[in-house]
Amino acid sequence: MRHPSPTDLGDRLADLIRADFDATFRMLFRPHGPTETERLFVATTGMPHPFANFGFTTGVAGPALVKEGIRSLCEDAFPSAFLSMHALPAESVAVLEENGFVHGESMPLMAVDLAELVVPDVPEGCVIERAGADLHDDWVDAMSTGYELPRDLVDPMGPRHFGSGEGAVEFHVVRRRGEPVASSMFTVRDGVVGVYCIATHPSHRGAGIGGWATAAPLVRFREAGHRTAILQASEMGAPIYRRLGFRDHGEMPLYVRIPS
Repeated sequence: MRHPSPTDLGDRLADLIRADFDATFRMLFRPHGPTETERLFVATTGMPHPFANFGFTTGVAGPALVKEGIRSLCEDAFPSAFLSMHALPAESVAVLEENGFVHGESMPLMAVDLAELVVPDVPEGCVIERAGADLHDDWVDAMSTGYELPRDLVDPMGPRHFGSGEGAVEFHVVRRRGEPVASSMFTVRDGVVGVYCIATHPSHRGAGIGGWATAAPLVRFREAGHRTAILQASEMGAPIYRRLGFRDHGEMPLYVRIPS
């Protein structure tokens, strides 16, 4: 079977990246009892982190949909985040601002032709392992510490729960001198590889571990015939992915609310 390249996907790439984000985040957050419709997804846990109380909309969200999406995020004094798949009209931005949300960043939508993937050297002292249920705790430790997320938020998202039964999902953990220091997760939908959960322990950043945790598993996907990998980056992480050969294909605005 011939898998599609970025050139094959053409102008569809940005919407494909959005759709993959939608499917993956619904999968990861579903254990937390979200409210979801085709156009809206909201998960509120009350944990002290914006991504522990998180909502997103698909398509271009008008003010009514935004109001519905942030209602539960504004009910309690916990930090929250709201993501729009597309740029919001001014009226929708005003609804967010009236409820204490501010623009946090614009998340780049990115893709790479795996034939052009730049694979960095192995960082000193590092090995990477595919993580199944036996390495669940190591993956959760690396992911939660790297993103500074509550461990109770991340635990239901790990390989013990999603290693099977969710289509093609792979988890990896990077060890440095035996210590789990980075995580990664990969999905495959319609032959396209989705890159998620790239997190590096704060004390091990700057050593090239995050880029390697991304690229090393993608080599095997390339060898299996896959031609395209996609992701949604933070503004801080985007330069790392560009060095690996990823290119920008749009962006998604992220808004955050941090109650005083």
